[in-house]
Amino acid sequence: MPQLVVTELLRGVITPFGHGLWTAILGGVLFSSSSREHFVVTGRLILAYLGVSLLHAFWDGRHVIALLLTVLLTGAP
Repeated sequence: MPQLVVTELLRGVITPFGHGLWTAILGGVLFSSSSREHFVVTGRLILAYLGVSLLHAFWDGRHVIALLLTVLLTGAP
């Protein structure tokens, strides 16, 4: 139980920075290729969106990812 509380506190402190950084990355790519009149959807924008989505998925699933990596690397069932 204390481990859960520590994890939730850590996530509560770090989450605003992660989400702000991901938004800044995506916004920077979006506005770098767009004009005042309209947004331009480019390959870079799509890759940035997918990258930010992947970062968010890793953030949400890091516990499961850590368990899977442990099982894969140690061969434990």
